[in-house]
Amino acid sequence: TDIMHNLFLAAFNAQGSTLWVHQNNVFVNNGALVGTYVDNADNSLYVTGRIIGTGRTNLEYSGDSFAGATFPVNADASIPGYFDTFVLKLNADGEVIWSSNASKSSTRGEGITLNGNEVAIGKLIYNMEWEGETVEPAANGVIAANAGIVRLNKDTGELIKMTYTLADSNESSYIAAITADNLGNYYIGGSFESSITAGSSTLYNAGSQTDFYIAKYGTNNCGCQVPTCKFKASGAGVPNTIYFKYQGQQVYDSVVWDFGDGSALSNEVNPTHVYAISGVYNVCLTATNSCDSYNYCQEINTTTLKNVGFILDKNDHFVIYPNPAENITFIQYETSTKAALLEVYDLTGRIVARELTNTPKGRWELDTSTFAVGSYVVVLKENGLIVSQKKLLKK
Repeated sequence: TDIMHNLFLAAFNAQGSTLWVHQNNVFVNNGALVGTYVDNADNSLYVTGRIIGTGRTNLEYSGDSFAGATFPVNADASIPGYFDTFVLKLNADGEVIWSSNASKSSTRGEGITLNGNEVAIGKLIYNMEWEGETVEPAANGVIAANAGIVRLNKDTGELIKMTYTLADSNESSYIAAITADNLGNYYIGGSFESSITAGSSTLYNAGSQTDFYIAKYGTNNCGCQVPTCKFKASGAGVPNTIYFKYQGQQVYDSVVWDFGDGSALSNEVNPTHVYAISGVYNVCLTATNSCDSYNYCQEINTTTLKNVGFILDKNDHFVIYPNPAENITFIQYETSTKAALLEVYDLTGRIVARELTNTPKGRWELDTSTFAVGSYVVVLKENGLIVSQKKLLKK
């Protein structure tokens, strides 16, 4: 495809062959693309740029088109030649899903990002309108050419809000980049000449050239703790009845358990669940607070767990070697009592070996020559409570 205009976008496959090409259709030297963002969830592409109108002399304005979307250029006779910022959403085939643009604008977007259900562009905002709305002033009430954010619904392209994020003393601040975090905050970076104000903070440039800045827009949640978590499971001595115990930070507002069998979810912190049939299930725990959600999944075997109690963390003092075993393996242990018990279970829950200890620290030489090839579970009990368990493989 011949590229005849300066506003163009092309996609290529892994071998470098052209998949599709878009370019503006009316004006050869007007317009520019300044930012793209790929949403890996659905392979959609978000694009921001500008379209410039004609009429710098005779004030006759007409719009241009790009990727099948037409953008009417503002016809304010007092500001001839101004261009309009636009945002496009394209699918993987380059087809337009939606388009949106400012009806009055003097600057292009300078970066684009996704944030939850929003797509946002960072830009210098001056005398700007979008879907009939004008931008709100910055914190100090100054209406000037300040850095700001335009937020759109990523599914429909509808305007959510335009916001001045920085108040500029001499209308010279610019945005060069914008990104977002998983807590819903925006981060913008750019340059300024004299001073800028972000919230209650003012930055000053004492030199003769521009300085760089980075600013956060959103919520003061830098110290927010995400409730990272995990869980442990144990049998209840009843077939297919499993106890689950939450482990992790106690900073959650809510928890949700998915037991992996299609049954109803549970909001109990330490639930008990009865499975309809024996088997291996992928159990997932999600802990949520105002910062974020954390998900932890683990496979459990209802047959292996049917005769065991809650597992405490003593694995550092419980070692099996060699593992996998052939004819013999050694089980090294350290307990808090002399009368600890070591037991080996097969996957049906049957005890195949047992050893009563008479010292708090020792090594059990286990004859595995008669064991069938497969997996086993070795448990260490103190006072009838399992304090550790590990898998043993027989080859």
